[in-house]
Amino acid sequence: MIKNELHSLWIGDKADWIEKLCLKTWLAHGHEAVLWTYGPVAGLPDGVEVRDAREIAPEDMITRHTESNSTALFSDYFRYAMLNKFPVTWVDTDVFLFKPMPLDEPYLFGYEPERQINTAVLRAPSNSLLLRELIDFYLSPTPIPFWFRWDRKLRYRIQAALGHPRTRETLQWGTFGPGAVEAYAKKLGLLRYASPFEVFYPVPSDDIWNVFEPPAVIDEMIKPQTVALHFCSSRVRNSDRIGTLSPDSWLAREFKRYDVTP
Repeated sequence: MIKNELHSLWIGDKADWIEKLCLKTWLAHGHEAVLWTYGPVAGLPDGVEVRDAREIAPEDMITRHTESNSTALFSDYFRYAMLNKFPVTWVDTDVFLFKPMPLDEPYLFGYEPERQINTAVLRAPSNSLLLRELIDFYLSPTPIPFWFRWDRKLRYRIQAALGHPRTRETLQWGTFGPGAVEAYAKKLGLLRYASPFEVFYPVPSDDIWNVFEPPAVIDEMIKPQTVALHFCSSRVRNSDRIGTLSPDSWLAREFKRYDVTP
């Protein structure tokens, strides 16, 4: 039985406006909100349950992508390992809910408008072959994605033979997240579970700036089947427009609705 819990990971000591707003929407729609952390986090909404992330993975496993310095790489592994232990749903902390997350399917993920799988919302049965494959791929000391072109895989194998293997930190951004989930889901015949982009990613990442515009712009993108909106936090988190937010914007309306102060 899938529990009515939404789980995520936060690496840091303070929640920003995106996390405050999004977590409040989880609670408002009747979910239990569980945040895994490696220490205290200031600014979390009342009602969010905080759990020790060391229960899933030790702190010394935290890995940053070489090019971006982002811990999203480690977050990919963490969600697979967590889902492998608990029958719950993973949701990134920058996912805003319009309605409750569906709990009727064992697998849950969806396409972006660009027709690529995104993993900001993810569910798979504990000990499923999908999760085992994803975990094994991440933990491989010299990972070579099977879905890469033959010439690229050959180049990586030659580099490894010469003593210069590619490591997970140096592979292309998204390789262990969306890239891996889409490739292994296709391999295992699970893409039939993928939701159309209107369900979880109705607003393309290049258009997320419209949250600063009048409500009608975003509202027109939200369809009857839409469950969530992905803020793509790396794009808007530190925008100057937060400091000069128009009271007539979509975002200001939602701040007021959920009693959030940016």
